[in-house]
Amino acid sequence: GAQSVESIRPADIQEIGALINEAPHLRFIITVAPEIEGVRALIEHFRKQIVFSIGHTAADYSDAVAALEWGASHFTHLFNAMTGMHHREPGVVGAALVSAAATAELIADGIHVHPAVLRVATLAMPNRIALVTDAVRAAGMPRGKYKLYDHEFTVTESGGARLGNGTLAGSTLTMQRAVQNMVLATEVPARILGIGDRKGRIAAGYDADLVVLTAKFDVSRVFVRGRELR
Repeated sequence: GAQSVESIRPADIQEIGALINEAPHLRFIITVAPEIEGVRALIEHFRKQIVFSIGHTAADYSDAVAALEWGASHFTHLFNAMTGMHHREPGVVGAALVSAAATAELIADGIHVHPAVLRVATLAMPNRIALVTDAVRAAGMPRGKYKLYDHEFTVTESGGARLGNGTLAGSTLTMQRAVQNMVLATEVPARILGIGDRKGRIAAGYDADLVVLTAKFDVSRVFVRGRELR
């Protein structure tokens, strides 16, 4: 993806432990590349405290399956920034699609993943897909040039955000637009965060957190625990 190679480094149990101690009330989701030094020890050490997500990785199928066995349970923006699926080398994508319980994210902007492939994922992983936007700071802004860390990227007429070499640099997708394409934005994310017993559904006993959209999928009203925000 658009990550800097200079930022790749071994996993550090002490560093992650310090982050958790700073915010013990939060639920952490950390994306890891299974092939990086120290990742196995990191996952096995924190598997009960952190949701480990496989992503931004050059791992092969066996690496990804091993990471699931270590305790990873999620895949970061499936199909993007990972090894794809080939009939002789299933890659990280294949490990996700055949997993029995792992969850995965999708960027449903029609740019990052072809609509037909989105369909394949939902058929292979029913009730285990969560929408994400992967939005960068240019979301909601007109086409033009913007900065991502030390990189310049361009937002095109279609809404795509690309570096000069054509690499996707995140998206300009908003969640209501993602929902317009696929209705997968609440229940699975709540379950991933461990709050699925009170969030993510409209049902008796659940928090009345609601976003009301217009027919054009613009936000109309917002309720938090039954109270409307104005």
